[in-house]
Amino acid sequence: MRINKIGWISIAITAVAVGTQIHAYLYILPLSLGPRVILQPWLMQQNYLLYKNIADEHSPLMYFLLLAAQPLASNSLEAAKLTLVLLIGLIALLTFWAGWESGGWLSGTFSVLFFALWTPIFGYSKLWHETFLAPLYILLVILWRILIPSRTNTHLFFTTGLLLGVALLIKQHALLVILAIALWHSLNSWRVRRPAQYLLWEIAFLFFGVSLPVSAFTIYYWLQTGTLKELVFWVIIFNFINHYTQWASLRPSVDHIRLLVPAYLMLPPFIANLLNQGRQDIRRIQEELGLVLLVSSSLMIYPRFGFFHLQASLPVLAWVSGTTLANIFYEGRKSKSSLYLIRGLVCSLPLLWMLYAGIPPVYNALRSGQPRKIYEYSDLVPLATQFSPKLGA
Repeated sequence: MRINKIGWISIAITAVAVGTQIHAYLYILPLSLGPRVILQPWLMQQNYLLYKNIADEHSPLMYFLLLAAQPLASNSLEAAKLTLVLLIGLIALLTFWAGWESGGWLSGTFSVLFFALWTPIFGYSKLWHETFLAPLYILLVILWRILIPSRTNTHLFFTTGLLLGVALLIKQHALLVILAIALWHSLNSWRVRRPAQYLLWEIAFLFFGVSLPVSAFTIYYWLQTGTLKELVFWVIIFNFINHYTQWASLRPSVDHIRLLVPAYLMLPPFIANLLNQGRQDIRRIQEELGLVLLVSSSLMIYPRFGFFHLQASLPVLAWVSGTTLANIFYEGRKSKSSLYLIRGLVCSLPLLWMLYAGIPPVYNALRSGQPRKIYEYSDLVPLATQFSPKLGA
């Protein structure tokens, strides 16, 4: 593939954006790394068993991935930091790839810029289950662009199921995404009157793909512990007993909503353009999937609102915004009288994102003059120092 001048400029902008972003998370921005991502992997390294010896109501895969990262760093804290910045870098590159696949270099550049600038608002300073989900969801957008065949889609749906099965092992909320994709595809097939046997095979392959990683982990856990009782209780049953969902619930405030609104400015034109497309081609199918992923992954804010619960949806939103912005930029060529007006407006939006979402968190962190804080960890250091001599540590 030959890279033209615009391509090299896009690659340079992407490299600067990703490099600046990683530097900010490594050295400037405050982080949030709690016991779940620092202590639990360390306990598992000491042969404590998840769910049997360690109580946790979330799916297990994040903890095992963090356990695998322990040899890469001097301690659990550094392993969590390294994992966070590697994930952010990976998500940024996948977001650029998704945009490039859909609309070329400009679309990829706008997409990765959106992602890099909005990560502080969307809670990427906190390493959590959604951080691990984000690369899987944006990878789905890419796969649905390059793997859609001309006839049956069993291979595509099996691959989709595998990725969503891994997602389900990261967090239970991924079940909403699985069901949303199955429902969307069923409605689409009914609307265009596709043969029912094609639909049934595709849905069957989707759920077969989902079942493989889930079954593999279930067998592994049973071989490790000799029972599935604790796994089933903590991952499934606990979330539906003792009014846990109601006690843990937290609704967004008006200020929360006001802070997020500018991030969704490109969503209305994206939907309008989607509705205006007549034929059901590869591009429309991919855009419909992206919208389904965006909506269903955003439901992770339930029942307890937190910006970090929107992490999984951010790269998809970045792809939506970047491709829409690039489309508007290219459409400006059709009207010579308003060419510069449209392109000037398009170029002003990344500047708005930078001033609104990208710069303030970094500026405030540099201006504070305080030592860099790691929420859920820094406040515990004095207590740990006090207890260490008594514990012989």
